[in-house]
Amino acid sequence: LHFIKSRNTTVGSQTIVNDGDSVGGIFWKADDGNDSTYNNNVAGIEALIDGTPGTNDTPGRLVFYTTNDGERTNTERMRIDKSGKVGIGETAPLCAAGGLHVKSGDSGQGTANPHADELVVEGSANSGINILSGASGYGSLYFGDSGDNNAGEVTYNHSSNYMAFATSGTERFRISSDGLAIGGTGAANSLDDYEEGVTGNITLSPGSSGSISLQTNFKKLAYTKVGRLVT
Repeated sequence: LHFIKSRNTTVGSQTIVNDGDSVGGIFWKADDGNDSTYNNNVAGIEALIDGTPGTNDTPGRLVFYTTNDGERTNTERMRIDKSGKVGIGETAPLCAAGGLHVKSGDSGQGTANPHADELVVEGSANSGINILSGASGYGSLYFGDSGDNNAGEVTYNHSSNYMAFATSGTERFRISSDGLAIGGTGAANSLDDYEEGVTGNITLSPGSSGSISLQTNFKKLAYTKVGRLVT
């Protein structure tokens, strides 16, 4: 099935199309029990010119539509543009060519960081990505390159309720329900003690032959303690 578009109305003659011209589409309409023209849109797919065309140059985009409840007119939901950018809820995707931009609302930002624009998630308030796993499964993010598909990893273990961080395929630290462990997973590696407070004046007593008192200029010293003393 081919849809062919020309701006010339004479068969066999050529007139170049313009940017934004519809080349063809498939649209689904339904009987609403009232409109005898059946002009009640349900969904559609449409191909359009996406840029300035020329000789041997016809850039295009594909647009997908559905209709809201209580309406009869299609609304664009997704498009794939001439560079392969995919926009869901976005007509001008901010992602890289071949990337994906998912938008539920306008954040007010007009660009995405070029170092992380293969996937763009945008909202007008809170935005995020939800990884849903089974109760005994894992949720993970993996970082790889040409030499290693697991150079870095962040994993949440749902059965044991801990989050692990790994580099070069080896776990380096984890956060569990009872504390933070670095360089291992046992109790000896846990930093499960945290304390903030203030001290009084500092006094030094070197021995029985005499004592030396050292008093600071501060009445109190603030301190933060992380982890337990290992003896």
